[in-house]
Amino acid sequence: MGDPMTLKGITMAKTKGPSPIDIHVGSRMRMRRMALGMSREKLAKALRLTFQQVLKYERGANRMGSSQLQQAADVLGVAAAFFFEGAGGGPYGSAPAPAYIDDFVASEEGLRLAKSFMHLRPAVRRRIVDLVNEVAGQKVRAVAQADQDIRGTSNDARVAARQRAA
Repeated sequence: MGDPMTLKGITMAKTKGPSPIDIHVGSRMRMRRMALGMSREKLAKALRLTFQQVLKYERGANRMGSSQLQQAADVLGVAAAFFFEGAGGGPYGSAPAPAYIDDFVASEEGLRLAKSFMHLRPAVRRRIVDLVNEVAGQKVRAVAQADQDIRGTSNDARVAARQRAA
């Protein structure tokens, strides 16, 4: 039959590690599960899977089949396209969500902050955003100043100065 990595005369490259799209789909599944306050065990039971299989899907280590992806979407109360939003390319990736947003919302602290933030009055939200922007701006300015101060020095010294400024 030939080399198993050859299909109809087309040689496919072997890849190691999870695909970026599998990682993205898994992180979106985890983010939605956490937003619903659902445990991994509860999701596994609803999908008739083991806890470990759900963990592998969420990490992108295993690829979900289309029927499994649709079942996960149904259990999590989203359209299957939700898992691909922000992945880049295609009709569902055209409005990308920056990776830092997914990373933030997928973290326990980010999720708690987002939920609490939504309970605040709009005026209070605006003041908090202004405060965070001011603090972040001070940090950005400090790093920029450190860069300016160390021009012409070694890369190691530049990195150390940036770390001190941060």
